[in-house]
Amino acid sequence: MSQFGKGKFLSRFFKLRHLEFDSALQQIVWTVINPKRVFRYHKDQYAMRGRWSRDDPAMLLLLLGYVTVVSLGYCGWMRVPVGSYFAALAWTLLVDCLALGVLIASILWFLCNKLLAVQSTALSQSVEWAYCFDIHLNAVLPFSLLLYGPQMLLWIPLSSTSILSVLTSNTLWLLTLCYYLYIVFLGCTILPSAQHTMSLLYAALPLMLLYVIAIPLKINATRIFTYIFAWRIGAGNVLL
Repeated sequence: MSQFGKGKFLSRFFKLRHLEFDSALQQIVWTVINPKRVFRYHKDQYAMRGRWSRDDPAMLLLLLGYVTVVSLGYCGWMRVPVGSYFAALAWTLLVDCLALGVLIASILWFLCNKLLAVQSTALSQSVEWAYCFDIHLNAVLPFSLLLYGPQMLLWIPLSSTSILSVLTSNTLWLLTLCYYLYIVFLGCTILPSAQHTMSLLYAALPLMLLYVIAIPLKINATRIFTYIFAWRIGAGNVLL
């Protein structure tokens, strides 16, 4: 993204009335039911404006709003002190959403510009870091919607040690993580300068292996998530 594009993106954070929330909501629906359509938007963006990335932070703001509500919901379920709510929001917004998003986008930027880049000078072009962040954003939104919300609503049964709970919880985590990888794959595939993008899907293989190992050992992904969430905010052991 150019310096002008960066400035426009950042300045629109403070101009909520000018953000296209209706378009962002429509794109979020597409990420869940038809993610290929979202990346057609990026192709159109590139054809019209010469860049792959968005210049509107509405989707990022919607993600931050959603995870804020979900984090507060988890705190409510765990009946933690009021002070822990602020710790939960700090961890979720600053670390999980922003810091982790920047890290993943940087890894994708390196992959797209180095390891997956076509060597031909005719097709070679630098992939914007901002577009790599958009790929992550397009993938993490359905991941969060399909995992964190349902897991919060079904937290008590999913966090049980029964084999049914373990199977249900781990299957939910596996499917949403694989869907995340699939959307990342789609985002890289549309780039003319990218090749061998199918290799991105190989990351699902260790996830499947862990899934197979965890079931007979009764390792519950929801319980692990709960322990980490509680440890972050100093809530102690919230599971019996």
